[in-house]
Amino acid sequence: MLIAIIASIVCFAAFVGLLQGTHHLYIAYADNEVALYGVAALICLMWACLIGGFVSLAFPTLKKWWQKQA
Repeated sequence: MLIAIIASIVCFAAFVGLLQGTHHLYIAYADNEVALYGVAALICLMWACLIGGFVSLAFPTLKKWWQKQA
């Protein structure tokens, strides 16, 4: 469970960092198409970090449930 908590803390920290960084990147470089695709990729990564944080907290429960199903 300790590994899952550490992984979720890392994911949530990455989400918060990307939340601020993506906003500043959009403000600074949103004048061309390549930067817009870069911002879109960072936003996808940001939301993946948030979802990963919640999944890593629920992973031990999901693992027990999956093993019971098999």
